[in-house]
Amino acid sequence: MREQFHLFDLHVHTPFSDAQYPLDTIVEGLIDNGIKIVGFADHVFPFAMYHNPKRFGDRRRFNNGYSVDLLRYRKEFFRIYNKKFPKIRFLHSAEVDINPRGQLTLPRGITPDFFDYLLVVKHQTFPTFPRGTHEFMWEAGIYKAFVDYRPDVLAHPHENFPKHLPVEKMKRLVLYATKYGVALELNKNKFDEARLKPLLECGHEHGTKFSLCSDFHGFKKDIIDELNYSQHMFEIVERYDLDLLDPRKFLPENRSSSTRRPLQGADRG
Repeated sequence: MREQFHLFDLHVHTPFSDAQYPLDTIVEGLIDNGIKIVGFADHVFPFAMYHNPKRFGDRRRFNNGYSVDLLRYRKEFFRIYNKKFPKIRFLHSAEVDINPRGQLTLPRGITPDFFDYLLVVKHQTFPTFPRGTHEFMWEAGIYKAFVDYRPDVLAHPHENFPKHLPVEKMKRLVLYATKYGVALELNKNKFDEARLKPLLECGHEHGTKFSLCSDFHGFKKDIIDELNYSQHMFEIVERYDLDLLDPRKFLPENRSSSTRRPLQGADRG
């Protein structure tokens, strides 16, 4: 088995969106689990508004995840707050939706290169179409986003597959991800290995990159185990001999301006 860096989690939610625990609790849990790099990926889409739970007490806040001011504050906050936790590195990202036309749901003034890495997700195709058309619209939105934005990670694709997505279309997703350098996220939530076996085998065959994540929100009873979901998925990586994305390339000291994504239509201005 190849040696691959796997002590990372590129999809963790914080109190800036709907995480149910304070940031210190989350980071300390990640450190206890041996995680060395964490990517904070709070929701960014219109009406992404959240109120911290009562356990936050006086620190309870209402957050508008689509606010440019909050996004800029959040980025600087993570940069400074990382100094409190020298055992782990913070990366700044967001869970950005792909709309039905393949555009990213970013507020005006925030471009893809605002983040350390670009994590996108196709939560739904709206409005709901008949079965065949729904599959087509789901694919069309994702592939247009791949072409226009070259995202680094597609978040939990298996959670949002059309219900009857055939194997050949799963394999097509793998081929597009490979072509455009997009890592497919491995996420324990609703992960059906039997259904996804063709995708995993195709990913192995074509050298597709995969990413590890917990998609932590804090809704499970055992939050330490939930914070370790990324490492549970490393078992899948080993079983199918998959290639992992190396998140160390997103650290500021390893990034090059030449790797920045070009601005696309809706991002300009």
